[in-house]
Amino acid sequence: MNNKDLLCNIFDNIPIGLIIVNEDLKVIDVNDTAIRIFHSENPIGKNGGEVFNCMYTSIKGTCGHNLACNICEIRKIVTDTFKYRIPICDLHISPDLVFDNKLVKPILRFSTSLVTLHDQEYVVLRIEDLTNTKDDTYKMYIDKIRNYDKIQSELFSNISHELKTPLNLLFSSVQLLEMYSNENQGSNSEIHHKTLNVLKKNCYRLSKTIDNLLDTFKISLGELTLKKESLNIVEAIEKICTTMLPSIEKLNRQFIFTTNLEEKVISIDKDALEKIIINLISNAIKFTCPDDTIIVKLYCRKDNIFIFVKDNGKGIPKDKHEIIFEKFSQINPLLNRYHEGSGLGLSLVKSLVDLLDGHVYVKSKVNHGSTFIVKLSIDSNHENFDYPDYIPSMDKICASLADIYE
Repeated sequence: MNNKDLLCNIFDNIPIGLIIVNEDLKVIDVNDTAIRIFHSENPIGKNGGEVFNCMYTSIKGTCGHNLACNICEIRKIVTDTFKYRIPICDLHISPDLVFDNKLVKPILRFSTSLVTLHDQEYVVLRIEDLTNTKDDTYKMYIDKIRNYDKIQSELFSNISHELKTPLNLLFSSVQLLEMYSNENQGSNSEIHHKTLNVLKKNCYRLSKTIDNLLDTFKISLGELTLKKESLNIVEAIEKICTTMLPSIEKLNRQFIFTTNLEEKVISIDKDALEKIIINLISNAIKFTCPDDTIIVKLYCRKDNIFIFVKDNGKGIPKDKHEIIFEKFSQINPLLNRYHEGSGLGLSLVKSLVDLLDGHVYVKSKVNHGSTFIVKLSIDSNHENFDYPDYIPSMDKICASLADIYE
């Protein structure tokens, strides 16, 4: 047996899974142990999610284009190894995989290393399956991981109850005081009115932050499900714009809605669409000044709907075009205090657009304004002209503008 045959024999029979991937995250080689761990078939040339039998890849059919891919720990350790050129050792991951049409969460220990062959760089993944280990230490670790999902669900429930319940009581108290103030106009009515406005605005602001946090966490765990229904998207967006118009004019912005469509009925989650449009308009207000113009444009081309939210405000530096869609990112947050915010709005927009199988991107230049473009595909098989009337949520609109100073 020559050296090459010996190395191949060791590679295939070593009791540790080995997977070699290139910079495109395609599998170049894989040993028999890795094939057994992941129940893979014909893995060479496939993306990681296809080789691992990732649950999200099995549902969507593509690896690297799902919302869950943004938080995939396996994908991250590979890209980080390429990017930072530093090996990663003994990282325990419990991914959602599908074996024989059943969802499983094996406990896997990953390590990576960067190798160069014929001037090409590759990452070697080393995988150990600890799911059925007899080691008491790892059994304890496995139990902790398996309880993690339960803890997260309970956390969401607690956040919703512990924050939303007192907030609802605050809202009710403000509304009661507002009604009492209107019925008893007196010398202090102006002071009462201003105080109530401050209370109400900050209730909306807190409500928006809580809702954005909950939506973001649910999306990151794949727990936010869409409820698609027939909706006249032209009427829906026009009504959102019309409802927001008085508040926008109060902030001294010029506002225009334009479209080349009279009616277009598509199958879409109306709450997701509403959040996308409201957040994009709110973002445009934040980065414009009094007398600036905001334009919302809607048009259809072939099998796609395009939504433009354009402003002639401050613009965004080119090196920030990508990071503005990341969680908690803000442009010069410490220098600009004309508005507040958690930095979740645009991240939520991107996540919701991804869930709708669409795309969102920005065109912007400093001091020349920004244009956010949402592209949604039209599924003609789901068009239904018997659609209900759409009524925008006033609470969501008020909340979206609560962190903008007049």
